[in-house]
Amino acid sequence: MKAAKHPRSLRLCLRIVLGLFSLVGLQHSAAMAQQYPSRPVRIVVPNAPGSLNDTVARLVFSRIAESLNQQFIIDNRPGAGGSIGAEVVAKAAPDGYNVLVAANTIMVVNPFLYSKLGYEPLRDFEAVAMLVKISEVLVVHPSLRVKSVEEFVRDVAPQVA
Repeated sequence: MKAAKHPRSLRLCLRIVLGLFSLVGLQHSAAMAQQYPSRPVRIVVPNAPGSLNDTVARLVFSRIAESLNQQFIIDNRPGAGGSIGAEVVAKAAPDGYNVLVAANTIMVVNPFLYSKLGYEPLRDFEAVAMLVKISEVLVVHPSLRVKSVEEFVRDVAPQVA
């Protein structure tokens, strides 16, 4: 996949959001009241309500909303592995009022899974901040008596398939 240059307006939009994170905890001034955000910001979460991404978005942006005294509205758009929500933001005006909170699979995996996407990850988005880092673990019942992934694949997986 060829890397495309990010549109200037999207970079600006995402830098503004990064700036919001740095503003959390700072006091407001009269001058800030006239700056971004001057209206509610839509936070698109391409997952169902109650999912990890939804929960993280609600926690983070509720604090930002308090700090900036502005609404940040969570808009859940689940489906197609997150592609529906990503497309909504990619097609929205690049003005900083539409933000995507997404797992990296939407940007890294989906282009290989779906032949047609309504967005181009390298062209339409720029990563701003990592909100959560998750470690995956494999656990099995002790009766299986496997101590490694290799043992699991060798001894258990063939029986399941």
